[in-house]
Amino acid sequence: MKTYITFLLAFFLFSQANLFAQKNRLNKEGEKEGRWEEYFKDGKLAATGAYKNGKKKESGQNTRIGIEASAS
Repeated sequence: MKTYITFLLAFFLFSQANLFAQKNRLNKEGEKEGRWEEYFKDGKLAATGAYKNGKKKESGQNTRIGIEASAS
């Protein structure tokens, strides 16, 4: 029984790991830092990205959601 409870507790904690991930943070200089999510006015996710010192890190993939990237 103790093993079962330990397994359930571990499963719950690992499944909720995204709740503990910090998003949309600014560093001391007021620049974007870490994982960011941007939303449309209706609340739907518009874009995601990772930032370091206010500059977006290149991920090699289009991070815009629901919008086709324009060729520029």
